[in-house]
Amino acid sequence: MEAPRVNASMLRQYAGRLVCLVAKISEINNTGTELKVLTSDDKTIHVILSEPLEEALQGVIEIIGRAEKDGTISAQRLISYNGSEEFDMNLYNEAVKLTTNFPEIFAGSNANGFA
Repeated sequence: MEAPRVNASMLRQYAGRLVCLVAKISEINNTGTELKVLTSDDKTIHVILSEPLEEALQGVIEIIGRAEKDGTISAQRLISYNGSEEFDMNLYNEAVKLTTNFPEIFAGSNANGFA
């Protein structure tokens, strides 16, 4: 199943579909089942986890999950980006917009392992 790369502004148009979102963790709730993250387009969204986190996460993560109508993501998989202090969120956001503006070039990409 394809999981297109999105930013927060694109989430609602993908409601009900699997997406890939890169964001920076800003808060983890006490039970470890919900995250607040700052997306590449500088918006805060909620990520709901099916199971509590087993380890402390911080910095930039990649989230594979289902986009919900309310703008949240129900996560299926989290990938921590070690060395995230060097990750350029603005540049990444520009790349996400390019993939959306030119789907004929980026369609069927297997970059996140979900094509």
